[in-house]
Amino acid sequence: MDKVILALNTIASFLETGIGIWIFSKVFPKRERYGIQHQITIYVWYFLTVIFFYFNFVKSAWTVVYVVGCVILLAGHIVHKRFRKGKGENTILFLCLTAVMFCLLARNSWYGYLANGMDLLGGVLPPLLLFAVYQCSFLQAYLWEFFYLSSTGLLKLMYFIYASQTQGIVWYNHMKLNTYESIGYKFLIIVFVLVLIRFFPMEYLVERLLTVYKKWMLLITGMIWGFTYYMTMLGKDQFNISEMTVMLVATICLLISLLLAISKAFIKAEKAEKNLYEVRNTAVEQQYKELRRAYEQNRRFVHDQKHMVQYLEECLSRGEVQKAESFLSQYKDGTTQSAPKTWTGLPTLDFILNIKSRAMEQAGITFELKAGLDEIMMDEADFVVLMGNLFDNAIEAARKCALDNRKIFLSLQTVNQMFLIRMENTSIEMPKRKQEHFMTTKQNEEQHGWGIESMKYIVQKYEGDIAFHYDESKFCTDIIINAREATN
Repeated sequence: MDKVILALNTIASFLETGIGIWIFSKVFPKRERYGIQHQITIYVWYFLTVIFFYFNFVKSAWTVVYVVGCVILLAGHIVHKRFRKGKGENTILFLCLTAVMFCLLARNSWYGYLANGMDLLGGVLPPLLLFAVYQCSFLQAYLWEFFYLSSTGLLKLMYFIYASQTQGIVWYNHMKLNTYESIGYKFLIIVFVLVLIRFFPMEYLVERLLTVYKKWMLLITGMIWGFTYYMTMLGKDQFNISEMTVMLVATICLLISLLLAISKAFIKAEKAEKNLYEVRNTAVEQQYKELRRAYEQNRRFVHDQKHMVQYLEECLSRGEVQKAESFLSQYKDGTTQSAPKTWTGLPTLDFILNIKSRAMEQAGITFELKAGLDEIMMDEADFVVLMGNLFDNAIEAARKCALDNRKIFLSLQTVNQMFLIRMENTSIEMPKRKQEHFMTTKQNEEQHGWGIESMKYIVQKYEGDIAFHYDESKFCTDIIINAREATN
């Protein structure tokens, strides 16, 4: 009977762990290239998995053979040419150690129905695996495992309290919880999670929490873990009715608080996303208007050309060569002034610079450009939105200065696989800032002030950095984007 229960518990643990990793993989895609930090993480994960396996299972001859085999595979992995180029991990070794990790987690579940310490550590091994394999930060990998394990632990707590009341089981006697009834409850939790995935936007929720609201997620998870730990400590002795009442009230309050917090986060996220889309749409609309303007200008040129040719023919037929030359000279000067200027030879960048240079000329702003790049290391749409917001903010600030102090400087450089952007403009006042967010000086705050947030979003998308330096007379924005990340 114990073997059957052990097998069922192992299956339940495999499913529980696998579902958690599967949800995470829906939010963060697999890495196409492995940086040095990811390779080191893989090595650490390999090492810890082998060590934990050796010290948690019987130290038999088979275990020694297993460890020796892993060492050999690891050595082969180090010299593997694919790994040296950062293209991936040794598949056989990876699959073997992933299976071992699942076994270790199943063993932990068998000996500890509620493992608060392991929950706090995110299970130790899974965060390392997620960070190494998927396009995420280690904090995001850890937060997800901490949240997932703490949430399932809270659900398991309900059965722990029930068993304490009906079977007299206390905290230090977890082994008595390994029954058909407890294993059935674990499968019930798995079904509950699958239902949530099926009928609720779990991927969107997890993505928003792990990318935008990490602090909220840490706070919520900490509350869940703290409550579970407190109730587990109370379970050192059997729960009494008063403790059950406190637990029930506390659970209800906790769930209500979580629902309110998540609802608030969603409303704020939806509003922020809507505003970011409006910023992007405004930039695209402006680009469309400029294309429309160029198209109309070209149509006028084609339409007027036949009249110009007729006039020149008439001048030449009368022998009025000087008059024809004068007309051509005037026409050449006019087309030179109206023709788009070539700033860098990069069509997209020149297109943006021509749009914004006209706005700067109208505002009396002196513009200086320093460009040292052969290509744009970003998606064209993202680059247009990023540069559009940089210019709009700079022009708005410089326009308020005295006419002889309206200046904007832009530098675009590619140095050692890094795409560097610097926008510097004059200003007359310190920007208003609330924590990490800049506040708009315009009346309708909800409709304005999203340009910088849009820039932050784009830079984060390419795993870059954005920094702001300012005083009462100058505002500078520095952006660094890893060219390798941008081209992946």
